[in-house]
Amino acid sequence: MDRFAATATVLGSEDWQPLEAMVSYALQRGDAASARAVLRAADRPRFHRDWVRRRSIELAQELDGEGLT
Repeated sequence: MDRFAATATVLGSEDWQPLEAMVSYALQRGDAASARAVLRAADRPRFHRDWVRRRSIELAQELDGEGLT
């Protein structure tokens, strides 16, 4: 899943849709660390930085509620 974080680094917060796809896929595979890494890597000034930050908060709440790391 490191390739997802690398891709998110390139994308930044330019487009939220591929970021959400990567986050969702990582979560489906039970890889919360990769999902979080994608959002951290994408948290840079661009068009959808607010979305990235909101999704990071939502993800933290989702994972804390399920007891996942």
